[in-house]
Amino acid sequence: MFPANYFPDNMPLSNVLAGFPNLSSTSVQGTLAYNDLIQENEALLETDYLKNGIRPIMTNVSPAYEIWTSSKEIRVPEDVKGLKIRTPGGIANEVYQELGATPVSVAHPETYEALEKGVIEAASYSSVAVEASGTIELLDYAMFPHLGTAIHGIVINENVWQGLPEDIQKAMMEAGQEMVKSSGEKYDADTKAFNEEFAKQGTIVELTEEEDAQWIKAYDEFTKKWLEDHKSDGHPYEEVLNAYKENLKKYQ
Repeated sequence: MFPANYFPDNMPLSNVLAGFPNLSSTSVQGTLAYNDLIQENEALLETDYLKNGIRPIMTNVSPAYEIWTSSKEIRVPEDVKGLKIRTPGGIANEVYQELGATPVSVAHPETYEALEKGVIEAASYSSVAVEASGTIELLDYAMFPHLGTAIHGIVINENVWQGLPEDIQKAMMEAGQEMVKSSGEKYDADTKAFNEEFAKQGTIVELTEEEDAQWIKAYDEFTKKWLEDHKSDGHPYEEVLNAYKENLKKYQ
């Protein structure tokens, strides 16, 4: 199981869906929407999986990445200017750079030390990743702008797959489908529990409608510009993005 975000050149369409901001609001929503998409959209299956010699058995979209800070409260895009933030890389880096922040490459196990020593002032993490990093005691604020996710998959080598009997293939796919919704639900339950724990010692920022609108405007401008700049890449980014958005609506 691996995140598509780590292979942007090999999995360009999934990388876009994972990296673009303000798409899925929960893991189960994103997971179900992406699961439908991979069965409906031949371009996604062929480009990101079959061309790489792999076939997805099940996929999962993580909870959204948010902004966790050690001392500075973030409310509007203007607040992240100059912020040294640990990001997941890929398109998320481009978003933060567009907002004026300074993305810093920090390995997950080194996040605690980087925050403690002031190498970074913030981290772009899902709630469950904050919990896993052990940094809760160093963080004062959390703000939830839904800035990207990770798309994971359990895959099998395509040559091996083609050599399996049809009944085994069917059984494996059915087993994978049985895990799809529950994997998202587990992530969301863990997210809720951690956020409640964090709120006992830190502040979860509640945005006003006006503040939220500023994030949406910034995200829309970034997405429009990115799609325009990458028209010559030869991939149906906009088509797949729009199909994913339609699927997300089904699971709101």
